[in-house]
Amino acid sequence: MRPQGKRFFAKPWSFYGYSDSKGLTCQVFKSGEVSWAEKEKIKKGCVSYADGLLYCREEDSGAMVLVEASSTEYREKGRFIQPDRTPEKAWAHPTIANGKLYLRDQDLLVCYDLK
Repeated sequence: MRPQGKRFFAKPWSFYGYSDSKGLTCQVFKSGEVSWAEKEKIKKGCVSYADGLLYCREEDSGAMVLVEASSTEYREKGRFIQPDRTPEKAWAHPTIANGKLYLRDQDLLVCYDLK
């Protein structure tokens, strides 16, 4: 996988990231084999990881997509569009800390309670 953006995340035996050619991808550490890849349901963007979940923010639409960090299949848990979103691309990575999700949208910082 050639990760797009600056991050990819590892769990025992698997790692996750966004690849321009395959989309959001899970690969097996030992063999490099792709366990699953999804490019149609989720578009290019930033990925963060916390508590067994991938927090994915689509670059063009700014949509936040929550995906289970499964090694067997793509499992979307939910999605939303941030209210009052700017028309600019969303390049800042989602940040998760102390049960809160922080999203930066240009000069705006929004916080969602995940508890």
